[in-house]
Amino acid sequence: NKGCSFSLALAGGFASADFEQQVHLFLEERRLRDQVTICGIVEAEDKLRLFAESDIFCFPSYYAAENFPLVLLEAMSFGLPIVATAWRGIPEAVDDRNGFLVPIRNPQAVAEKLAVLIQDPDARTRLGQNGRARYLAEFTIAAFRSRMEEAVGSEISG
Repeated sequence: NKGCSFSLALAGGFASADFEQQVHLFLEERRLRDQVTICGIVEAEDKLRLFAESDIFCFPSYYAAENFPLVLLEAMSFGLPIVATAWRGIPEAVDDRNGFLVPIRNPQAVAEKLAVLIQDPDARTRLGQNGRARYLAEFTIAAFRSRMEEAVGSEISG
């Protein structure tokens, strides 16, 4: 409805066969079959390839057991701007420097933020670069080790 040209790769499993059927029907009714690829569960090299081929990462989760999704760090490692929900631990990874947070169960807000990123390549690049820089500074194994050594060292000397 926003008039944006896009292609969408949906990765992950469906919560139920009924929901999967609803998604297929939704795509058919709205003539979106050519723009949307349902990838299913994606792992290993296929997952890395999908990240590398993407321009934006969208994660509109409100899953009850969600905490701090590693998939957001993976997206940041690939320099992808993120649109995600302000749910549980997600705001610890996503903020206005590397993407957009939207309310849960608000597809209109998700669509609006995706449209911003689709239509503004400079914003995509800036947010993606910021996310990549934050990933490198805070979330690599080396950064983790450094923080652990600092924490353990302060415990030993304190």
